[in-house]
Amino acid sequence: MRFHREYIGNIVILEPPSNLFGGDETDEIRDEIHAQLAAGRRRFVIDLRRTENMNTPAITMFQRVLADLEDVGAIWAFCNVDRKIEHPLVVLKLVRLFNVCDTRQEALRFLTPEPVEAWNEAREHA
Repeated sequence: MRFHREYIGNIVILEPPSNLFGGDETDEIRDEIHAQLAAGRRRFVIDLRRTENMNTPAITMFQRVLADLEDVGAIWAFCNVDRKIEHPLVVLKLVRLFNVCDTRQEALRFLTPEPVEAWNEAREHA
């Protein structure tokens, strides 16, 4: 597995590797999202803090996955997007479609009506 997976409440957080070039690494992310959907999870954060490069096939994969998410009422947000990645998303007008947030906390707030601070407090006591 080339990515990191984490759960905060009912939200799945995926951190892709440093490069998403449409190969096996991109397929792993797609397959993981579909596996999480099959498990009934409907909220996703794609945290790109480690991702430095993403090409068109990887962006296309995310567009296709977004359609699958919308079909089942799932939602997602990207966060920590490097400027080299954000620029093509802006040019392609995908920034709003992909719900790009500056930070993980902002993405978590976007995906849940519950305060993120309560989750942080619960995690500290776990």
